Amino acid sequence: MLLGSPHNLMSTINPGILSIFNRLCSTRNIQMIILLITSFPLTMVRAESPKITPVDVSRGLTKAVLVENEVDTLDKALRKQVVHMLDTKDFDGLDKMAKDLRGSREQRVTGKWVLDSFYKAFIWDNPQNKEFLTEAEIVSSMNKVDEWVKGRPNSVTARIVLASLWFKYAWLARGTGFAGGVSAEGWTQMKQREGTASNILTGTRKLTESCPRWWYLMLSIAKDEGWEKWRYDALFNECVATYPDYKSAYFARVLNLQPRWHGEAGEWERFAAESADKLGGANGDKFYAQLIWAVDATHWYYTRERYNGKLFADFTISYPRVKKGFEDMLKSRPDSIALLSEFCHLSCAGGDRQRAAISFVQLAGRVDTQVWNSEAAFNTCRDGVFMVNEGNPTSPKSFQ
Repeated sequence: MLLGSPHNLMSTINPGILSIFNRLCSTRNIQMIILLITSFPLTMVRAESPKITPVDVSRGLTKAVLVENEVDTLDKALRKQVVHMLDTKDFDGLDKMAKDLRGSREQRVTGKWVLDSFYKAFIWDNPQNKEFLTEAEIVSSMNKVDEWVKGRPNSVTARIVLASLWFKYAWLARGTGFAGGVSAEGWTQMKQREGTASNILTGTRKLTESCPRWWYLMLSIAKDEGWEKWRYDALFNECVATYPDYKSAYFARVLNLQPRWHGEAGEWERFAAESADKLGGANGDKFYAQLIWAVDATHWYYTRERYNGKLFADFTISYPRVKKGFEDMLKSRPDSIALLSEFCHLSCAGGDRQRAAISFVQLAGRVDTQVWNSEAAFNTCRDGVFMVNEGNPTSPKSFQ
């Protein structure tokens, strides 16, 4: 039998199957099959580009309510635990917790390690609620940590916590205002206290155990002291060689490279892009978004109360890459208020009303105080996106 012959091939097919095949080949069924095939790609396109409906707009304009994002909730719970352990002198427990976090390398959605949250628990402020550590509170914590250091002289964690408190104490002397408003006494006290912090950190070099937070603190002091570029870069490179996935070192360097500190125009943007490129792919895009997020969180470059794009206007930042990074992160954490809020804010700044509107719909009036410092700030941005003052806000046509 010649298999190449159509007649012979058809004669080998089971008659029942052949009957079904003939019915499928009717004109009507062929038209239906063609319709399904041709409409499938269009369905996929619509799924990738969601439209804003009147119902969505109504949800997006839900009355604003201040909320705490999941990162803040987790950090506050950790802080409560850490403070209790310090107050009860559970130094063994604190050392074990820090060691476990170093080993796990667990990250928050921001890219910062939970280990960073552990250390920040000792120097925690809440600027949004105007809650700041007082000098008395810092000194009290120092006395407790001094006891920890003396009782466990080989604890790298205890020494880094003590250095962190001295660093915090230094900035308390300086204040958070512009440099021109700092008194001579403030500068002197800051230099002395940061010098103490630096000496404590230098003393940990003799210990067998290391910690990535050591480099973060040293990089922060180096920025304040205005180290020469080669010296700062050597410190940074040492950190990433030891802990290549410790993103806080990159966040510290991004600040140091800005023109307001020790960088030249375009330098920090190139560093951010190159650092993300080394990772490549989706991970690189996510890292890029986190780096821009870190800059945005400094609150330095534009007023969050206003709907504008000064961050993207003042610097050479790729909004499409930021957007891709946030979209990739949201795939694994679609309900993250922290992610949705920051993505929404950067979408507003980047002039992407479509994406910002989607985020506002998903937030449904929830105001993350880490992004917007008031309901009014949130409303101003949202009203600009939905053009509340320019016509009927329930009309989705402008997003189509």
